[in-house]
Amino acid sequence: MSASQSAPSAAPLPIGNPDESRKVPVTREELVIASAPGSQHAEQFRALRNSLVALNPDGASRTVVLTSALRGEGKSVATLNLALALAELPSVRVLAIDACLR
Repeated sequence: MSASQSAPSAAPLPIGNPDESRKVPVTREELVIASAPGSQHAEQFRALRNSLVALNPDGASRTVVLTSALRGEGKSVATLNLALALAELPSVRVLAIDACLR
């Protein structure tokens, strides 16, 4: 098993509805870090961010991949919210790429 396959799962995020296949842009309301910074969902993204930071104590560049088996499970929304949560940290630069590899 390669290192990437044995990497720990930091946190499950309860977002998205697998029954809805979306072809619309992410709305501001879905970006809970910006629209509802004190909400439970926003705190879940911050907890995920903190877990990722704890896994990388030396602060070196790190790649994070969010994936799922089905369309419409919230990968884009999760990616953008996690990027916003990471960008809240001082002196952290974030590049978020949303791509379909199908």
